[in-house]
Amino acid sequence: MEGFRLFDKDHRSSYPLDIAFHAAKLTDPSKAQRYYHNLQTATIVNTRQTAKEEELVKIAEETGIDPETFIQHFHDGSAAKAFEVDPALCRTLNIHSLPAFLIQTETKSVLVQGLLSFEQFSRIIGS
Repeated sequence: MEGFRLFDKDHRSSYPLDIAFHAAKLTDPSKAQRYYHNLQTATIVNTRQTAKEEELVKIAEETGIDPETFIQHFHDGSAAKAFEVDPALCRTLNIHSLPAFLIQTETKSVLVQGLLSFEQFSRIIGS
């Protein structure tokens, strides 16, 4: 990706992006998936340096998420606490590499690790 610049000498972790997603979920659950999509687009397509808090807040605003409440969750520990569920779930499911997908229906649950084609996904979902 030309111009990709997620990290710099002061921003060396993707942890703020994880916390930001959880801050978005806590602030407005109905917009959390849209926030996640906008975060990915900003990072990969628009090569914005989303490891910076200012960018994460800007994306919240662009998504229609209240920035003040978002910042509160980002800093008060509630988003970090919500994030703790993710690595615990990975340990429980024995996930050691990404991507990993947990596909659940009313009758079954299938964990898929690695890259799959559309056809493979379709087969799993349809069976």
